[in-house]
Amino acid sequence: MIALAFLVYALGEWALRRGLAETESSLPDQKGKPTQRSTLRWVFRLFIWVRLVELEGRPLVLNLAPRHEIVARLLGAGRYYLLE
Repeated sequence: MIALAFLVYALGEWALRRGLAETESSLPDQKGKPTQRSTLRWVFRLFIWVRLVELEGRPLVLNLAPRHEIVARLLGAGRYYLLE
């Protein structure tokens, strides 16, 4: 089971890095410097404060910065963050 988790993690990180390289985008590393070799663990930490709330029956995404949009689109999760 752990091997499967590592495989999924490795595939996610590979897709993220490939997407960053193809689009010539970058994300800030722990020191704030732009990098195309970001780890998936760091990307998960970037999303800590992003929240989905419902206000008057309408879904809203709070604290979504451009760097979050880049990651969501690269990993095919744009619809979960109301980007599509």
